[in-house]
Amino acid sequence: MKRNRSISIYSLAISFLAIFTLTFTVSCKKKQEEEDEKETAVASVQVQTARVQRGLIRKMITVSGTLNALPDRDVKVSALVPGRIETLLVIEGNSVEKNQLIAKLNDATLQDQLRQAKATLENAQSNEQRLARLYERGIAAHKEEEDAHRDLVTAQAAYDTARTQLGRTEVRSPIQGIIVKRFLSIGEQVDGTGADPIVQVANFDPIELVGNLPTSYLSFVHEGEEVEVKTDAFKGTTFKGLVTSILPAIDPASGSATVRIRVPNQDHRLKGGMFATASIVAESHSDALYVPVAAFVNTNDQPKVFVVGTDSKVQERSIKPGERDTDKLEILEGVKEGETVVTTGSYGLADGMKVIPESANTRSGTQSQTQESTKNQ
Repeated sequence: MKRNRSISIYSLAISFLAIFTLTFTVSCKKKQEEEDEKETAVASVQVQTARVQRGLIRKMITVSGTLNALPDRDVKVSALVPGRIETLLVIEGNSVEKNQLIAKLNDATLQDQLRQAKATLENAQSNEQRLARLYERGIAAHKEEEDAHRDLVTAQAAYDTARTQLGRTEVRSPIQGIIVKRFLSIGEQVDGTGADPIVQVANFDPIELVGNLPTSYLSFVHEGEEVEVKTDAFKGTTFKGLVTSILPAIDPASGSATVRIRVPNQDHRLKGGMFATASIVAESHSDALYVPVAAFVNTNDQPKVFVVGTDSKVQERSIKPGERDTDKLEILEGVKEGETVVTTGSYGLADGMKVIPESANTRSGTQSQTQESTKNQ
């Protein structure tokens, strides 16, 4: 009886130990699973990365301004005589050649004046010839012959003036270009002065950017230097230009000099009045260490980048930035060539956090495969 009780107690202890061991194992496994889930959750932060590289970095100076036609290639065309517009042959956007007819004024009055001047001239010619013959025969006085000749010269001048005025009823373009604006319409009256233009003609090939350059940059910019011109109207497109002149006078109010940059514009994509920015290379660093600008993080005025280690954990690292060249940023201190930095997804990252990096090369390959797959479909 005593022996059976001992066996029961022993069996109960064994059962309790087995249950405890099982419970402990399940608990540990669950805890491990939770930790694994947390680690997986942390590692699920996907970021895009790029390598720290060496290459050319240029120190750029930007000059902004408005695109306009060159001097003497933007004119407002007026009639040289007063009258009413009878014919107007162009509208905005039309291309015109030099001396092409643009408008015609009513010329009835000037036609009458020309006929009258012609009749006066013919009468003066006849009278001058008659008195010349009489003077040769001694019938007319020398003064009469001289007066007749003087009248002929005056009549000839009046006729020439009337013919010129009649010709001025035809308004022609003084330059080759495009009709930028039409100020008047058929039937309207003009006063024959520059204050009453009919159309505006401009030639935008080449086109010119006029901008202000701070005096501190004058030593970096030279006439004949090539520049890159961009405008928001054509994002991603760069136009080549040339510094044609730097005006000698400095604006005392702004402390800047005026720079003229000429840009070829054969396809006429660039329009007058567009706002554009020219980038001028001040100096070049041929073997500079750089990262994409997107990798740069400014926290409390402290420039930093997130470097991804071999264990996929990020390290927040302070850097000393140099020059910015378009989408590249020179790094003077803080990173080494070949290291990997986060370019997209750095918001919310902390030192030591684990990430899933995706390099630029991987993205390019994936995009190429996707495009190829789409084509095959």
